[in-house]
Amino acid sequence: DERRSGPPEDQRIGPPQDPPALFANFNNLYKLSPSVFALWLSILAQLPRARIAMLSLPEDAQPHLRRFASVFSQGGDKTPDEEEEEEEEDVVQDVTHRGGSLSAGLAERVEFVEMMPREQHLERAALTDAFLDTLLVNAHTTAMDMTWAGVPVVTRPHVRFSSRVAASVLTAAACTHSLSRTRRDYVATAL
Repeated sequence: DERRSGPPEDQRIGPPQDPPALFANFNNLYKLSPSVFALWLSILAQLPRARIAMLSLPEDAQPHLRRFASVFSQGGDKTPDEEEEEEEEDVVQDVTHRGGSLSAGLAERVEFVEMMPREQHLERAALTDAFLDTLLVNAHTTAMDMTWAGVPVVTRPHVRFSSRVAASVLTAAACTHSLSRTRRDYVATAL
């Protein structure tokens, strides 16, 4: 095909590039905690071409999330499991006041999408590679929608009912391969 850009696959220098991953979270933003958003950003930082699509509501949250992402640094020495023990305010303060190297371009890889009618929502969902669930309040109907669309739901059940719903949905659908026990497992599953 003459429209092909670049040399044929066997003539390229270096390893072939993996296609960019498209993660999604279509939960309401009230379910998102700073520590979980930092966890997602650490996943994006490890996959330089990956993006995450999130619902755009409420719109006044977008600049705060973009600012949070723009100052997020992968240079910290905390593992995902150690960060889990921190208070939410500590995570926000830590990310906001970090110096040193910044993970360039993370804010641009956080995309906000509009709500859509259910059929269009399911079509859009099917285009994503994985759904990254929130941890304190899991996806409920959204977990069912993503499972219905054939998208892996990366989740981690916790002690509260609201943090075990997605795991219950996945167990009922016999899709337990994306359940994780720790934040480290959550990241490894996403990657």
